Amino acid sequence: MYGTFAQQGGVIRDNRASTSGNNVYVQSGTYSMQDGYLDSASGSIDTYPDGSIYLSSGYFTSDPFQDTSDPLQDWSEYFTQDAVIVEIDENFGDPAFQQEFPFALYTRGTDVVPSIEAGETCAYDGEPIEAGTDFFVSGLLQEGNYLFSYSDNADGVYQNGLPKGVGTWYVRAAALCKTEQGGAITKTYYPYGQATQIVIEKGTPAYEVPTGLTATYGQTLADIALPVGWEWENAEQSVGNAGTRSAFAVFTPEDTQNYNTVRAEITFTVQKATPTYEVPTGLTATYGQTLADIALPNGWEWENAEQSVGNAGTRTAFAVFTPADTENYNTVRVEITFTVQKATPVYEVPTGLTATYGQTLADIALPVGWEWENAEQSVGNAGTRTAFAVFTPEDTQNYSSVRVQIAYSVEKAHYDMSGVTFEDAEYTYDGQEKKLEIEGVLPAGVSVAYSENSRTDAGELTVTATFTGDAENYEAIAPMSATLRIGKAQPEYTVPEGLSAHRGQALCEIVLPDGWSWKDGTLTAGGETFSATAVYTPSDTQNYNTVEMLLTIGVERLSQGAVIGICVGSVLGVVLIAYGVLALLYKKGIVHGTFFAKIYPFIR
Repeated sequence: MYGTFAQQGGVIRDNRASTSGNNVYVQSGTYSMQDGYLDSASGSIDTYPDGSIYLSSGYFTSDPFQDTSDPLQDWSEYFTQDAVIVEIDENFGDPAFQQEFPFALYTRGTDVVPSIEAGETCAYDGEPIEAGTDFFVSGLLQEGNYLFSYSDNADGVYQNGLPKGVGTWYVRAAALCKTEQGGAITKTYYPYGQATQIVIEKGTPAYEVPTGLTATYGQTLADIALPVGWEWENAEQSVGNAGTRSAFAVFTPEDTQNYNTVRAEITFTVQKATPTYEVPTGLTATYGQTLADIALPNGWEWENAEQSVGNAGTRTAFAVFTPADTENYNTVRVEITFTVQKATPVYEVPTGLTATYGQTLADIALPVGWEWENAEQSVGNAGTRTAFAVFTPEDTQNYSSVRVQIAYSVEKAHYDMSGVTFEDAEYTYDGQEKKLEIEGVLPAGVSVAYSENSRTDAGELTVTATFTGDAENYEAIAPMSATLRIGKAQPEYTVPEGLSAHRGQALCEIVLPDGWSWKDGTLTAGGETFSATAVYTPSDTQNYNTVEMLLTIGVERLSQGAVIGICVGSVLGVVLIAYGVLALLYKKGIVHGTFFAKIYPFIR
């Protein structure tokens, strides 16, 4: 190597500049290394008379100070005066660390000595202890980080990192700072200071207090099963009275080396126990009584004292035993046997019975056990009536029948009018009187009467039919209404024939027979034949319709003389009209002159 060469990073391995091996030779000039990587186990480094080598920082595959075998025995002479070799790993905090270069060359710092002060308490939590929480570090750092190592013996072997297990540990701190000046990077290593003793005590394990625990009065805690890891502090202790109770239990974690056991007060529910009792025997009752009539021993009560004892024979019902200590014992529900003796039946006279006029007693339903003495008997007229009925109990062996006079109400019946109708009718005027009548057969005893029910002339008439029957025993029949309609008739008439007119003659000048008139008299005849609508109006327009009909008119031509006469007459008429207008204007002084003065006497 000639000239000056500075290595600031990169790896020198298997150098081939010389045939003498994997070596670095500086023959003339200077080689300096900062933050580079040298494979110190596979070559050598040397200088010739005019060369210089300076190793101030970098990373090596082995420790040049410890390994004295050739060729490493000569490397140390090239280190700068304040250089230091430190064995590092991934926990050391140097971002330039590479696994195959575990020995770092740093500049030794002397102005700062990092020291550690233990905190008040330090409990195991499964993680390494933390600076600033479990202990505190002093020593000025401008840019860099603290490095820690620990051992279980103050004079023992230290390993990088921080302890986390329970025990007494010795922790020391070093520091690594990085500075840059003039393009040169300097990594300053401040060696470990004096180790400080830090005690990691057992921590509190994570646990869940058992819930939903139950026991029964009279048991001990041993009868209450706990989850894995838990044990009662005093398993022989009584659970106490019924209700919500508590006792201490201990939780033992799996990792007892690093965690303490936990003593916790656990809540549980003590349920009431079942008391000791004797079921009552030899009980009797009479049919018709309730359970309240059967006396029970002290502490017992019927569950439903109002319940009937039932039919004669052997019966059962539920009773409840209530112990003296109701705080800790449950009540007991037991089915008890008793004997029901024969008795007079209990019955209720049926009420609220109704029938309809015309029915028999058989049509009135009675409750179970009751029958009419004479079911074929008529219920009688509408109103309140009575008849005898017999009550027969289900158990005729133990009960006698009872004959009772029962009241019932007879309601009015409804006439069946489903076969009777009263329909509207329409007629055409014929001069005869018209009427409406119901159709169908009226029920027996029912008659009908009509309101105004006669019309001859065309028009409408509303007729009401009113029905009368047996008002004492039947409901009134609703009246019926219908409409009588008489429409207008077509009149008799003779169609006019042989009608003629002159061409241009107005229809109003053509005379029609009586009752006939032109629909539009202003029309004028034209062509050889002409048709126009005529209207026939009968004298009785209330009962007859008017008739419209198209009539045919023969049109005649005028003779030559008639035409000349009409023309002359027309001209003369126009002249006379003109002279008349002029005379009027002369008279009013609107026009003047000799001509008007001469003709005025003739036309005024």
